[in-house]
Amino acid sequence: MAVPGPASARMAAAGPSGRTAAVPKSGTARAPGRSGKGPAAGASARGGKSGGAKRASGGKELIIAAGVLGILVIAVVFFYFLRNDQAKQVEHIKEERQQAEKDNWKLAKEKIEAADQVAHLWCQGTEDTPEDKLKAPFVSDDTVYNVIYTRKKKDKRGKEDEKSVAVHDERMGSIGSLSTVNDDVPNVHMEYAFVEGRTVAVIRAVMSIPSKDGDPLNMGGSITVLSKAKEDDHFKRAREVAPKTPDAAAAPGAPAEK
Repeated sequence: MAVPGPASARMAAAGPSGRTAAVPKSGTARAPGRSGKGPAAGASARGGKSGGAKRASGGKELIIAAGVLGILVIAVVFFYFLRNDQAKQVEHIKEERQQAEKDNWKLAKEKIEAADQVAHLWCQGTEDTPEDKLKAPFVSDDTVYNVIYTRKKKDKRGKEDEKSVAVHDERMGSIGSLSTVNDDVPNVHMEYAFVEGRTVAVIRAVMSIPSKDGDPLNMGGSITVLSKAKEDDHFKRAREVAPKTPDAAAAPGAPAEK
């Protein structure tokens, strides 16, 4: 039997068309239907997608954290300015009330001095000033609640007699004195007080008028001015506590407040 030679073998491999069939090289055979990429390439692709997702998630967290931090900063700044504004308001109210007290004493001093100029000699008993003239300077003064002039005399038998003239007779009610006083003006005692059932705040200023030297019958007298006061802490605290027992001698002939 004849054995095919090399030429015959090549012809057989070429097939009917005469073309030589491709013979895969050793070690490079590829399985049908595979791309030729190994497992490492697929794992690398999956790893890239996972890393991108983590970076995206981390970016969102940073944005949220920055937003929360921004809100906290705004809140801190807001409350800082709010508290600062409240502190300024409290200080402003305190200054206003302190100024109100100064204004109250100042007005009371001015009015008692004005009343002294009108009625000093009448209170001493050395001049019979008409009552209308005593009342005239204050009858239309809205800053004055009332003015009371008082003088005392003795007759030849030694009997004492007292006379009072009020600018507003209808306002001779009771007066409730407070503990806030001022004795800065010589011979004048000033104090905070209430009239009309603790509804009207006033400063009561009382000036003592001495008798004239060498006059045994005229004993001198006093001038009481009730000037209308601005509300301040003294009046506020007085209204918050239980009413105190007022001075029974708050005004000549006036009953004590109950």
